[in-house]
Amino acid sequence: MDAERHSDQAYPAILDSMLTAAGVSVESIVTARGGETTEDALDRMDTDVLSVDPDVIVLAYGSNDYFVWGYPPASRVPRERFRLNCRILLEKCTGTGSHVIVLAPPPVMERRFYQYFDSSLYAADGGVGLLRSSYADILAEVSSELPTVRYVRLDSIFNADSSLLGFDGVHPTAAGHRRIAAGVLPTLMNAVLSERDRPAPLRMLTVYPSPFHRGRDGRAVIGFTSGEAGEHVLRIMDSAGRQVRKIVYYAHTEGNHSILWNGQTDDGTMAAAGAYTLFLQSASRSFSSHGLLLF
Repeated sequence: MDAERHSDQAYPAILDSMLTAAGVSVESIVTARGGETTEDALDRMDTDVLSVDPDVIVLAYGSNDYFVWGYPPASRVPRERFRLNCRILLEKCTGTGSHVIVLAPPPVMERRFYQYFDSSLYAADGGVGLLRSSYADILAEVSSELPTVRYVRLDSIFNADSSLLGFDGVHPTAAGHRRIAAGVLPTLMNAVLSERDRPAPLRMLTVYPSPFHRGRDGRAVIGFTSGEAGEHVLRIMDSAGRQVRKIVYYAHTEGNHSILWNGQTDDGTMAAAGAYTLFLQSASRSFSSHGLLLF
């Protein structure tokens, strides 16, 4: 657990040292925050990560997402919501030309874990180990759908070595972080030395899911590709041509981007069921889509 308190013992700092020793000049920026889920990542991805136009992004999420709490007890981020969040995050990252490395959540030593957390909360999922594996499988599946995403499983890297996990059975020790860095280094070297693949110029809007169910889906994902950085204004209009929501989105780079809409109007109420037209305007052009059906 020392690596959780001392950043110089965590795998990002160790990777920096390894890359420098290999003669690779890099500028790394750590934006991670302890305790975050993929929900938090979506809130910060554009401003804290994509704004610096990185060549390579290393994402490590899952452990806080599957953690069970609350009443009635449930994972902080349900599986299907986790799947959607991961897809949005990866599409955002790869869409601006960045290479992405996704780390699986670390394995769990159930015996240690249950000394601090109630095992009965995880019984319905077959135990915390199986629950963790199901979230790792989702990450692997979503990662495999995008060609520039590299997925790194940690099970073989940890190889059931109890010294690599802390007293709670889930957080890596300093030795565990060194093992992660060594396991990620070859993949990171390949990504750093690869040329960036910039996406195609501006195309029309896409909407997922459509139809969008307000109570079930939580948010609609409105995707677009921009040939320029800068401010983009999305207007969502009802069938009578009235604006129900205006969203100002800043694209820090050219490429593919996603705007999230939770179904609310400009005054904070839930929009009525029906068909909606989307208008997106940038500094140089505008375009529309009739692809959103709300129910």
